[in-house]
Amino acid sequence: MTPIRKLKLVKKKTLILFFLLLSLFLIFFFFFSYSFLAVSKPVKSDTVLIEAWISANEIEQIADNFINPETKHVLIVGKIKGKPLYDAASPAPGWTYVNDLHQPKDKKGVYLWANSSLIIDPSKYPDTKQNDSLLIQIKASGSIAKSRFPFFNLIINGKYLSSTFTDDTLQTFSFATILPGEKPRSVGIQFDNDLKTESEDRNLFIYSIAINGKEIIVNNQNATIIRDGEKVPTGFPSQAELRANYLVAIGIDKNRIQTINYRPSDYNKTLSSAIALNKYIGQTSLTSFNIFTNGIHARRTWFTYKKVLGEDYNIGVISLKPNKYERQDWWKSRKGILRILDESTSYFVNWVKLTF
Repeated sequence: MTPIRKLKLVKKKTLILFFLLLSLFLIFFFFFSYSFLAVSKPVKSDTVLIEAWISANEIEQIADNFINPETKHVLIVGKIKGKPLYDAASPAPGWTYVNDLHQPKDKKGVYLWANSSLIIDPSKYPDTKQNDSLLIQIKASGSIAKSRFPFFNLIINGKYLSSTFTDDTLQTFSFATILPGEKPRSVGIQFDNDLKTESEDRNLFIYSIAINGKEIIVNNQNATIIRDGEKVPTGFPSQAELRANYLVAIGIDKNRIQTINYRPSDYNKTLSSAIALNKYIGQTSLTSFNIFTNGIHARRTWFTYKKVLGEDYNIGVISLKPNKYERQDWWKSRKGILRILDESTSYFVNWVKLTF
């Protein structure tokens, strides 16, 4: 056989091997990647661990289906929030945004977007009575989804004041506080538990806000909606406290809840949260827990926590049902495919980083 024929034969074999490996990868990707990433392997334990970045609907799944009388500890791990860009009633200098208010024809009020905040600037209303006592009256209603109505947090000058659920009737919710030596700079309403299913849509409608008796009908001229939750204050120092507040609101005993806060050291929030838990759990007698996280993130979370905490802990994981796409048809949407690719890459990077 001539050298040229040998070279052609080698190239042909290499090409066949390449396409064989590519075919195996595609078969695994489309048929097995979701089940591999969205792993559920619970262990017997009386401790629940929640990653605080998951959605309110996933928090509800945990409360309704997994937290029971035998559950002694509910740990919530969440990142510390940085200084918001939008902490008063005016956007930060040089920062542009889109004011996404929309008023429906039925006049129920302004719709709030998922995890958005509606903000009123009291200083625009000089005839509002200014004193240490502050009475906020919010006229609002909501639509139900999965047996729960909208829930919102009231934020005054960037600080948490109170929370409540709405219902399907337009009613007035009253909140009173004292601001000694401090003028009200901003009144914020944070929509905390948005949810849309195939048949239901949980919406929050804000009709008006009254400040010390001065009613302000919410519209594009007098209010701002910011959709990015990282740019506005929630009134809580971390995601963990924010989610703990909602867990208590839906019936979980606050005495069972422990928040663990961390400041991400790099882009890898999962690794940062596992390190924070390792510091906390070493001071306790806990030896086992089940991690609850979002869908395809489960494999990476489970692997990371087991590597960081080591073999002394019995760690399980439960993958919660995602809101946006179903397991059987993730590949039908561009977003589903991109999420699978992104999570697969992130898991591989974590595996390499923690293995070698």
